[in-house]
Amino acid sequence: IFLSMTACQNKETSDSASTNGDAEPLPVELNVECQLVESDYGPAGTVEIQTQIFAQGLFIPWGIAFLPDGDLLVTERDGLLRRVRSDGSLVEEPLAIIDIGSSDEGGLLGITLDPSFSENRSFFMYVTRAEGGVQNKVERWTLSEDGASAAFDSIVIDEIPAGLYHNGGRLRIGPDGMLYITTGDARNPALSRDLNSPAGKVLRFNPDGSIPSDNPNPESPV
Repeated sequence: IFLSMTACQNKETSDSASTNGDAEPLPVELNVECQLVESDYGPAGTVEIQTQIFAQGLFIPWGIAFLPDGDLLVTERDGLLRRVRSDGSLVEEPLAIIDIGSSDEGGLLGITLDPSFSENRSFFMYVTRAEGGVQNKVERWTLSEDGASAAFDSIVIDEIPAGLYHNGGRLRIGPDGMLYITTGDARNPALSRDLNSPAGKVLRFNPDGSIPSDNPNPESPV
């Protein structure tokens, strides 16, 4: 899978900024060179790619976690947790049906396995819930021994602001074994600058849900 990213850059300052790690932040207003694309998708690419359908029958698949046996856990944004076999066949019955508090950009989003999944069969999911007002949560779940269902275990963090858009939701286990959570600003950019809010942030937890002592603030997951 390829991720393509583009950016606009100031020609006069780009060379010095790229070679000087201590360079001062660039001013907000710059004479940048960008190409306005009024329609279509812009210039044609120069790299040939091939696509192949691996699995189908899913509704807004959002997150994927690869199980040790090669199967996939797939979240559908409308609240279904699905299992896809390593050959691409979709298991008909969902592993779990999660009540979600949004049908827009929220819902059942990110998923990642606990680093000790082989021993505890635990995994994490990012979900928009309606309890106490619509909010995003990261929950720990457990896959059954037969792999046919999953059950809720506990909440890692809740009260992450939710919005029509910008809910965030990606989960990853880092090379340090910690759980990383990316949250959106819930359409309120000021929350990203508020260290007391979990919105618009990268959050870091121990897999057991506690806050690592070597976080920038050992009392905060930010």
